[in-house]
Amino acid sequence: MPKFNREDLAWAAGFFDGEGSTELCKRNSKNGYIQKTLRMEIGQVADNKEVLYRFKSCVREIGKIYDPYQPKNKNNRPTMKWSISSFKDCQTVIAMLWPWLSSTKRIQAKQAITECVEHFRKPRVLSIQPYLSTEKVSKIREIYSKGDVTHKELGLKYNVSGATIRRVINKIGRSYAI
Repeated sequence: MPKFNREDLAWAAGFFDGEGSTELCKRNSKNGYIQKTLRMEIGQVADNKEVLYRFKSCVREIGKIYDPYQPKNKNNRPTMKWSISSFKDCQTVIAMLWPWLSSTKRIQAKQAITECVEHFRKPRVLSIQPYLSTEKVSKIREIYSKGDVTHKELGLKYNVSGATIRRVINKIGRSYAI
């Protein structure tokens, strides 16, 4: 494996300092969890795509460069971005750039990584509140206890997945770690 080129990494860190971001993305999943993902991105107008390819080369080809897309505002030029959303890849790139990152970017990276780690350390409580009321949960358990119906059939009846039905039967009504 070739050695890291310190000059290239210093350039990449400076470029990321000015154009990039490290963030923790949050979204609600269908099954009631809040999903959190660590992500690093650099956006550029499509005319400057060479700098994105140079950056990717400097960080050992980690990440993906997305094809140009037209922003919502038609007056803006087409944009491209380099992005990674794997925790491992984000940590790797941050470690490569760390000696040359500004204090602002270091703080941003530390906060995002810390929050992501804390999210995965703490027990998560399953909530399927948006899908089923307490009455429906009781009814599902009652029907299932009779043994005449499968998870899939109950899921179709209540418009949820069979996996959600399994969680209702086995775990809802109490807090538990997954």
